[in-house]
Amino acid sequence: MLNLRVFETMEDLFETAASAVTQTISSRDRVVIALSGGSTPRGLYTLLGSESSRAAMEGKNVVWVTGDERCVPPDHSDSNAKMIGETLFSAGLQEGHTFLRFRTELEDPEAIVRQFERDWDELGIEGIDLAILGVGDDGHTASLFPDTGAVEVTGRVATAVHVPRLDSWRVTLTAPVLRESASKLVLAAGASKQPVITALQAGEVFPISAVIEGGGPSWWLIDTAAYPS
Repeated sequence: MLNLRVFETMEDLFETAASAVTQTISSRDRVVIALSGGSTPRGLYTLLGSESSRAAMEGKNVVWVTGDERCVPPDHSDSNAKMIGETLFSAGLQEGHTFLRFRTELEDPEAIVRQFERDWDELGIEGIDLAILGVGDDGHTASLFPDTGAVEVTGRVATAVHVPRLDSWRVTLTAPVLRESASKLVLAAGASKQPVITALQAGEVFPISAVIEGGGPSWWLIDTAAYPS
């Protein structure tokens, strides 16, 4: 069974998620947080970028990590890193904070992944303390899409993946890295997410199953529209 928390409003959902993030940051000397892309977490990142949230994170050692990325230029409207920069870092990157992103300006997916893994090692990252995740209506999370083989990659921090139905390349943290996060928050909103959450509750297996089953605990923060029928 999924650990579900259901919210009447997105504001309440984002406030709960933001509280989990700031509490995680305050509980450790150094914190590594993986960030989901997509539209749902935008409100959360905007809240985390607010003056009050920044005050709560002041003086902390935080490594923010992009969980996955489209292979587009970093200033492209579809770039997760651009969205994160415009919301979470709208007032600038705080002292003591680091942002590890996929360097898509390298253009080649494999080169992007190799550079990301070098940056990961240089930062001395041993694991993720909190992973913020989303879920697609096909059960993907990050860029671990069905029928691509990405979810089966082991022994790597990140991998490149071609998604045929989107006819595009993505780069993503691997399932084992996300699975072993100390804690995971899955944000899901809207009626389009209800069928996959219902199916997961019934025991069906999707790419996200390889992330939430095992490792640290997973908590689902969803709105009423996404609640299983």
